[in-house]
Amino acid sequence: VDSKDRIRDAIAIPAHSAKTPEFSDMNCKLGGKDTPYLVVAILRNDAGGGGDKLLPATTAWRIDQKAVKFVPLPVAGLTCPSSGIITADGGH
Repeated sequence: VDSKDRIRDAIAIPAHSAKTPEFSDMNCKLGGKDTPYLVVAILRNDAGGGGDKLLPATTAWRIDQKAVKFVPLPVAGLTCPSSGIITADGGH
């Protein structure tokens, strides 16, 4: 959504589940280093449960604030904290 509340880009997100929850936050790590951008991702939560563990991403995008677009991110080495799971059930 741009500064005039117009939708400028969209992505298809698979159905939420405990094993593949949706994530949106700025606290991901790529190759062990903090990412400087907002990430939207589908995480792999094989172990289940809560906590604030880092989960690997299976699909991910960053938000390009200037272009107001989703930009695909490589997922090799991309992990994100379970605290950023955006569903009300926390991925359960």
